[in-house]
Amino acid sequence: MDLSIKKTLFGKKNLKQLSHLKKQKIRKKAINDVKRDMESPYIMDRIVCGDVGYGKTEVAMRVAFKAIDNSKQVVMIAPTTVLAEQHYKRFKQRYENYPITIENLSRLTQKQGKRYLEKISKMGRQI
Repeated sequence: MDLSIKKTLFGKKNLKQLSHLKKQKIRKKAINDVKRDMESPYIMDRIVCGDVGYGKTEVAMRVAFKAIDNSKQVVMIAPTTVLAEQHYKRFKQRYENYPITIENLSRLTQKQGKRYLEKISKMGRQI
């Protein structure tokens, strides 16, 4: 095989595009699977896991919106305060044009925690 053809087929840019398409396919399947679970009459028992960069947060954002649109409350749990803050900022940015309240509860927001929890119990749509 000609070296220039090899570079075209297996070059970094082409491999990144193939990897991106694979990730999109996996993410789309995860979103559809979770939505199907949400529409089922049974209690949902699913965890979305994957490597860094596979779109777990995107899956969570889309299904959270579906839940909120159906008048449900959503809670996201993150293993670190840094990740909790990143998710908080991303959700705030994504949903800034919607009437959705988004709060961040972590060890860094303990003082506001009680007030947030009281507020959450009185409100409808939020994350």
